[in-house]
Amino acid sequence: MCKSKITAADRRALRRIIEKNHRVSYLQLSSLWSDAVGRHILRSTCHREAHKMGFSTYKAKEKPLLTPLQKQNRLVWAKQHKNWTPLNNDMQYNGVIRGVY
Repeated sequence: MCKSKITAADRRALRRIIEKNHRVSYLQLSSLWSDAVGRHILRSTCHREAHKMGFSTYKAKEKPLLTPLQKQNRLVWAKQHKNWTPLNNDMQYNGVIRGVY
């Protein structure tokens, strides 16, 4: 087995790059990593090292488009509630469930 040419500093640089650019492809990631460490690094090396650090890939699930009926219902709801303001109509908002973001 060969000694790894990837150093601990290189791995830290990769982690920082992934955390800052978490939506880029491995090809783009390897380019960013190569620029950061000053030498060429293959896409497969980038993928392997990221996987060792616990990063994984996934493909986002495709969501179906809204149907014409759903669009119409949303428009009706929006028109009914267009004058709601949190300051003037606290009573209106008491029945609304708010999420924490």
